[in-house]
Amino acid sequence: MITVATAACGSEDEPAPSHPKAKPGECKAGERKLEDGSCQAAGIQDGGCLAGELALDGGGCRPAGIPPEMCGKGFAADADGGCSPILPADPCPPGKMAAPGETACRDVAPCAPGTWGDIPVEPNTEHVDAAYSGGGSDGTSQKPWTTIQDAIDAAANGAIVAVASGSYTEDLVIKGKAVRLWGRCPAYVEIAGRPLQIAAVLIREGAGGTEVRDLAIRGGSAGLLVSGAEGVVVQRVWVHDTGNRALDAEDTVGAAELTLRDSLVEAATEDGLFVLGATATIEASVIRDTKPDLSKHGGLAVYMTDDLQAKKRCDVTIRGSLLERNSETAVFVGGSDATIEASVIRDTRPRASDKTLGRGVYVLDDPIGGQRSTARISASLIETSHDVGVLVGGSDATIEATVVRDTQPQESDQLGGRGIEVNYDAATGQPASLSLSSSIVERSHGVGVLFGGSEATIEASIIRDTQPQASDQEFGRGIVIEKDRQQGQPANVTLRGSVIERNLDLGVFVFASNATIDGSAIRDTQPQASDQRHGRGVDAEVDPDTGQRSTVSVHASVIERNLEGGLMVIASDVQADGLLVRDVAVAASDGLLGDGVSLVSEDWIPNVSEGGLASVVLSASRIESSPRAGVSSFGGSVQLGGTALDCNAIPLDGEQSDALAYAFEDQGGNACACSGAEVICKVLSSNLEPPGPLPPP
Repeated sequence: MITVATAACGSEDEPAPSHPKAKPGECKAGERKLEDGSCQAAGIQDGGCLAGELALDGGGCRPAGIPPEMCGKGFAADADGGCSPILPADPCPPGKMAAPGETACRDVAPCAPGTWGDIPVEPNTEHVDAAYSGGGSDGTSQKPWTTIQDAIDAAANGAIVAVASGSYTEDLVIKGKAVRLWGRCPAYVEIAGRPLQIAAVLIREGAGGTEVRDLAIRGGSAGLLVSGAEGVVVQRVWVHDTGNRALDAEDTVGAAELTLRDSLVEAATEDGLFVLGATATIEASVIRDTKPDLSKHGGLAVYMTDDLQAKKRCDVTIRGSLLERNSETAVFVGGSDATIEASVIRDTRPRASDKTLGRGVYVLDDPIGGQRSTARISASLIETSHDVGVLVGGSDATIEATVVRDTQPQESDQLGGRGIEVNYDAATGQPASLSLSSSIVERSHGVGVLFGGSEATIEASIIRDTQPQASDQEFGRGIVIEKDRQQGQPANVTLRGSVIERNLDLGVFVFASNATIDGSAIRDTQPQASDQRHGRGVDAEVDPDTGQRSTVSVHASVIERNLEGGLMVIASDVQADGLLVRDVAVAASDGLLGDGVSLVSEDWIPNVSEGGLASVVLSASRIESSPRAGVSSFGGSVQLGGTALDCNAIPLDGEQSDALAYAFEDQGGNACACSGAEVICKVLSSNLEPPGPLPPP
């Protein structure tokens, strides 16, 4: 037996469920000294906040999750620390809509009495009525035009074109001037575009400021296309059952800008809204049930991409809107900029051709032009996607006060189902980045949040209840931080003031990458469903094929009520201060393992001068109630200082791993005890079995 500390040890009380701070003086084992000279217990942050709380700049602490004041307009705080949208319980029928904040389905716009309803009448208003048969049309209410195009051609710049009830089979062109095309209401006025035309309504250069209001658009081609015109507004319009895209804004003949407001887009083909090198805003609108094209591809709600030839990016804002039951991907961002606020994206369906995909939001750099995309998602809900809820590749995303939940696997192979995935793009050599704050990712499949060779900060967020991979009932991990598999680019992730709970297999898995865990709680990890194995809290591992190591820094965090082990380190490096590990349980499948902290060296790991040595530095930490060992080292190097080991079956265990000998370095101030009984901290060799490495998903 090797003695680490021979001084008498005092008993320790676990931190109270408040925000205590010890009086100035010498700190006991399991406490760290703060800058003001006071002592703080392990598992509590410097400012007194508990692990899993965010320390606010002005003082005070806020639990991880979405505070009620951050819920978006049209949302309400729920009992699970998140926000839920206010919407009707049942789907709206065709022609009816409800945007977030509305509890009942309604018409897109009301129908007022009279031939032209409540359309404003101005001196230069041009009237249209398909039922008029008196001849001599001049645009007055007594002698209205019988076609909309005649009224547009006759209208002065900025004039209203008032349209009475009727179905108008036309393909309108607005060019060289702005008009305000205004129907009585969408239920009674429709423009029916013909097949093989560009669009039912085409707004071209010189028509900036054009408005289309209170009517319906359908037909065999696209619904409405804007190119070369800015400031175009489409309001209280029902675009439906189009043979091509419902709405199209592109810079083909000049700058284009489109605002869709208080409108319903449904049953379009290919895309609800297509944006090429243009600007678009969607407000308080619904885009649903977009259909694939003849090749069974497409069906997206919003597709935006940069114009390579003109070198122009898209800038698209989606605010207070509902995107549901679209296909392949609800929102695709390619080499462009997107903002999604207070919106609901749900029930995205797989691609019709092969039953793959079904993603909520896909943010991707342009593989040809190399343009990174940016996306900001705030106060929104993304639920019941397939494959991935939010996917970021070689681009930058910010997600705040948003819930991503119930992501389902692909229908084709029952793989996937990740809530959020952030990947290095090997084609362009660009890592992705994510800032995730005050958000919830829950009930994903396989992995809650996956980082591949990318950069990220997670703050004040909750990742919980990840379900197993549907194909084989394996995994169910909370966060996976791994290197890019093609280029070996490590991921670098900071987890701060967050909660990772009730996941399966692993709470946080770091594979050949780097992680910082600060003021966070990783707890209640359960075994994977396939074999009832694992359930570890934090696991940092080497890539056995290349020798690429992981490095993890842990500060003022809690790892509790996990299985097999709280913190496990395989041929990698961990530094921890102010860490509290407690209440580990043995493996559910075989009753083995059960260590608070465990490290394993592997002398066969290639390309590593240290021979696969594992190292852990523990300072001012506390390990308690481990059924096997508080700290176990299998050929690894442990530095221990100011740390309390309380009520562990074996406080310290050292075992040789192949040709590698274990090493414990006493840095002083350690204490071992149980129920007030002091013991000397000694290293035992108990012929324990080491934990094995786990495969990346």
